[in-house]
Amino acid sequence: MTSSPASTKRIPRHLEGIALTARIDANHKPSMMRRTKHPITRATLVAAALVTTAVANPTTTMWYDEPATSWQHEALPIGNGRIGAMIFGKIGQERIALNEETVWSGARVDWNRPNASENLPKIRELLLAGKNDEAEQLVNQSFTCVGGGSRGGARGPWGCYQELGNLNIEWITQAKSMPLSQWKYKMLETPGITNPSARHREINKIVAEAVMVDADDKNWTDYIVADGKATTGGRKLDNGDVLVMRHHLKLSKEQHAQLGMLRIGNRARQGKLYVNGQEAGELPGWRAGGHDKFEANISKLLKPGNNVIAIKCSQYRRRGEMPLALSLDPAESTDGYRRELDLTTAVSTVAYTKDGITYKREAFASASDQVMVFRFTADQPGAISFKASMNRLTSFVTKPDGTPGGLLLTGQTASGVQGVDGMKFAARLRAVHKGGSLAMQGNEIVIESADEVMLLVAAGTNYQGFAGRNTPDPVTATHDDITKALGKSYAQLKADHIADHRSYFDRCSLTLGTGSAAAQQPTDERVDAYGKGEADPE
Repeated sequence: MTSSPASTKRIPRHLEGIALTARIDANHKPSMMRRTKHPITRATLVAAALVTTAVANPTTTMWYDEPATSWQHEALPIGNGRIGAMIFGKIGQERIALNEETVWSGARVDWNRPNASENLPKIRELLLAGKNDEAEQLVNQSFTCVGGGSRGGARGPWGCYQELGNLNIEWITQAKSMPLSQWKYKMLETPGITNPSARHREINKIVAEAVMVDADDKNWTDYIVADGKATTGGRKLDNGDVLVMRHHLKLSKEQHAQLGMLRIGNRARQGKLYVNGQEAGELPGWRAGGHDKFEANISKLLKPGNNVIAIKCSQYRRRGEMPLALSLDPAESTDGYRRELDLTTAVSTVAYTKDGITYKREAFASASDQVMVFRFTADQPGAISFKASMNRLTSFVTKPDGTPGGLLLTGQTASGVQGVDGMKFAARLRAVHKGGSLAMQGNEIVIESADEVMLLVAAGTNYQGFAGRNTPDPVTATHDDITKALGKSYAQLKADHIADHRSYFDRCSLTLGTGSAAAQQPTDERVDAYGKGEADPE
């Protein structure tokens, strides 16, 4: 017999295998591993919470010398088994993906077929007789679940796991972003050419001419965007449509020195970017996820004075539209960038120097206090300025929670069953700053000229099952978690987190070798080198 996993609302514990919410510990104790004999004292942990180790252990540290571009392959996880986050470590605009293990759509349903086993002998008989078509027909009629199965996807009764949301950090700098709102576009047509390969070649030829700086676009259609909407010239693309957009950009010497990051909203999937006639990158593609958007440093292709930015847009498999948000943002050049995850402490760190100031971000997900903790510092006073907000792709509301520096995101997933409520979820953010100022602007927290900032994130759902927290009211639960965590200093939160984590992690260790040169490389370079056959015993 078969039944929908939704009938038990999934087993929360198996979600601990998901990287987003996986608690970074070592729960297995193979006999070949040696036990750790040296206890960790509370005083040692408090000291560790205040001081960064000068040299990370390459055998237990994942690190990169640039921000992550891929959620799956490069972003670093923090988690405590129930809540977690993926950290990209970007400079100007950071999106931290938040997760909670019970954010599922769907509903409890009973799709069991009680008498299915009675047909098993007949099915076997048909298969042994070589009557596979008849056997398959009988299976479909009498041996599958009585419901719709996984049909309906995220909005059906079967449901699926969903993100909790995003913590967005936009760093405030003296340089101001420049919205790219006024464009011209031209639909590309190939009359009389029906052969797909020939049409593709002809389109590429037209694109090559249309993206040149001196291309004549005076008679092209106006396209104007503002506040995430097309106010003039917007249109929906059909499958196979191709167009070229052009924007004339004039930069002063000061703007040329300060700006350089081009960002294009996530509606644009298919196509390429050209700056002053040179290709500058490809859009994410039709397979990209909902949050994926184009962003690239184009400063080397820009010049003071007149510039032309051109975008080839197309639609494929119902993915790809004209972008509704485009901007040229402050440049993000840094020195000494390092993004790491220390497996011995389960603390993620991002550090870099920009404009002579060294910045440091730390993050961890505490099991003992049931909050995610983010701390931002700099080596000069008054250097921390940013805006913080929370969102997700669908079904949410974010608003101030009535406390200084507090935001609350709430929502409900689709159950797929009429008259049945979906899963309710909540994420609560609280900012605590030293120095500078804190203000609420709409649904954003604005920190300016602070010396240090700590962000606490609590999350929960109203999941009721045989495992998990079973909190009927996630709004109240997140309030209680934040209130408890606020009773501790950052050093105490970090020390308690490390003590809890190391009580698992330090139970055993495995040494395969030491001293290899490969161990000093960033993790992505180590993996590439190992794939090419280079030795790396650590």
